[in-house]
Amino acid sequence: MTIGSQYKNLLYNYTFTTPWGTVPLSRGRVFTKSWSGSDAKPSLQSITAGSPKFYTEVNSKSGKKRWWKRVMPVNGYTCDITRQGPATGYAIKNSGSGDAPYAIGSTAVNPQHCPIDPSHDWKAISKLRNRLYGSGFHPAIFFAEMPKALNTIASAAERLHWCIWAMRHRNLKVFLSNLGGLSDSQTRRIKSAYGKWQAGKLSMSGFWLEAYYGWKPLISDMESGAQYLAHALNAPNDQPARISGKRNLVETRVDNPPNGGYGFTTAKTTGVIKYVCDQFAMTQTGKLPTLPSIAGAVWEVIPYSFVFDWAIPIASYLDALRTAEDISARVVKTTYLVTEFSDMRLGKGWKSGITWVDPTDFPSLRMISVKREVLPRITPSVPTVPTSIGSVFSCWQRAASAVALLAQRHALGKYEAGKYL
Repeated sequence: MTIGSQYKNLLYNYTFTTPWGTVPLSRGRVFTKSWSGSDAKPSLQSITAGSPKFYTEVNSKSGKKRWWKRVMPVNGYTCDITRQGPATGYAIKNSGSGDAPYAIGSTAVNPQHCPIDPSHDWKAISKLRNRLYGSGFHPAIFFAEMPKALNTIASAAERLHWCIWAMRHRNLKVFLSNLGGLSDSQTRRIKSAYGKWQAGKLSMSGFWLEAYYGWKPLISDMESGAQYLAHALNAPNDQPARISGKRNLVETRVDNPPNGGYGFTTAKTTGVIKYVCDQFAMTQTGKLPTLPSIAGAVWEVIPYSFVFDWAIPIASYLDALRTAEDISARVVKTTYLVTEFSDMRLGKGWKSGITWVDPTDFPSLRMISVKREVLPRITPSVPTVPTSIGSVFSCWQRAASAVALLAQRHALGKYEAGKYL
């Protein structure tokens, strides 16, 4: 095991005179680095002529040349780097015996990387399945959802047909009845203006749910199934020697400084999660379905399961577990994170804002982390519980679906609304 650290202090310290006294300030940069990992020695591997970074060897008898390159074995390691630019400003604080200036250093309220959403890890794992099997098609889920999707699509197609017929024959009553509700027996009872508006609201919510949870999944599953079938027919025994999947990520966080404290309040983490699989033992293609595969199919047919997925994405986690069970190989997982801190703020208890001595040289803080793990199998990240309502409705499609569901329940009642989902 190799463990090491490095520290470079490139600071210039000086004092600055203010109306409240002198304050010690600094200019320059501080660099820290720490690492750990297993010891490894390179080995020579024969390569073809003309490859980059090669070494030649001449046979003394035949005079022929051979080309070699140095190959490092795969080993796990971690590395953490911090680049810090110290204070060039001050603020006034009541110290108890009078006002005094305090130097504002380059510190963060929470000097940690932003929490990484587990979905980034699952999407990287899904790319491994696409590389190996052609797509992430799940036959059990497709056939379990197909009757419900076809039922909603057929209902929408029937209403659309009668709407077009009513337009051609200038029959406003039939047009409103088919546009406004889910069945003729319900919508033809509309007699008031409020009822027509209510039916219109119901039709918009119904069309949205049918399109987003009927048409869209069905078309996506049919496309994935075609890709899966094409891969199985064109390359039935083509086992790749190496597959990889990568996912770029961006996370942000805002913290509040404590009373009497200060620091960077905004953190932005960018990075990459990458999986590399080689040395395959065997795959589960054509064998009995695994437990995560069965659980994923059962979860998809549970009513309103997609609503629970907004808070805790169980379906995506089960799909990642299915891939982990189907791929048996050596796994190398690399996580690369870079966090930039910004927006220096003061907490309560300060008498003034920050005065920058040199406006061109603000405090800065940057953290870099690299972690590589050599694993015997894929281990997906565990789902996390959302900490705010904003994380549940993280995209406008979920907000629109929530509004559509509420409109359906209000207009038709619990039973009738759930019957079409």
